[in-house]
Amino acid sequence: ASVFMARALPLQVNVTHTPPTIRLDNDVLVAPPGPGYIGVLALQPSTFTTRSYGWKDGKRLALELVDSGSSEEKVKVQVMLT
Repeated sequence: ASVFMARALPLQVNVTHTPPTIRLDNDVLVAPPGPGYIGVLALQPSTFTTRSYGWKDGKRLALELVDSGSSEEKVKVQVMLT
């Protein structure tokens, strides 16, 4: 675990509504980039009580959902990522 903690870098996780851009071997764009950015988590190297190791972090994100009814009212929901 000490070697892992000395060498591991933080991981950045981007959360989006849209899938990542996908390219084929011949550089043909299969899925274009989307504007659906929601948030980012910065996972830090950690050791756990089980003596295993890995990355961890937690973050609460607020999302606005549009009611599919006729009112088109926006509803905010909280999502907790751990």
